Amino acid sequence: MCTILPPELMQYSSVGLPVPSTELKLLDVPDAGYLSTNNPPQGEVCIRGFSVTSGYYKRPDLNNDENVFTKDGWLRTGDIGQWNTDGTLLLIDRYATSLAGPSEPYFLSTVVSKTSSNFNLGRRVMHIRSPRWTLNVCFLVHCP
Repeated sequence: MCTILPPELMQYSSVGLPVPSTELKLLDVPDAGYLSTNNPPQGEVCIRGFSVTSGYYKRPDLNNDENVFTKDGWLRTGDIGQWNTDGTLLLIDRYATSLAGPSEPYFLSTVVSKTSSNFNLGRRVMHIRSPRWTLNVCFLVHCP
């Protein structure tokens, strides 16, 4: 746990404020346009502190993987967050919902936002073909 939502800040669009003794920062994800310099700041949520693991037990492969831990000890959550003006954190995407393309990651949220205008929103499945991939991708789209 790295955030808590006090009753006075209750809102459904927020996961809350950072808990004491835990640090949170947003790491830029330029491929998807999430930057800490955006207004409001956005990026992958990274955490560190006394209550955050400093590594996986007997897994040096993960402990040395910069996709899991940064060199300076931040745990990368895979969540994309945005700081609200009241200091609360909003989760807006998932970095781990990317597909490994041959030369770059492909973010599902980017696919949806770029292609949703071409689809009838009543459809629940989206099929994507790319000449750069050796396989086709099919995924569900939430249509409220």
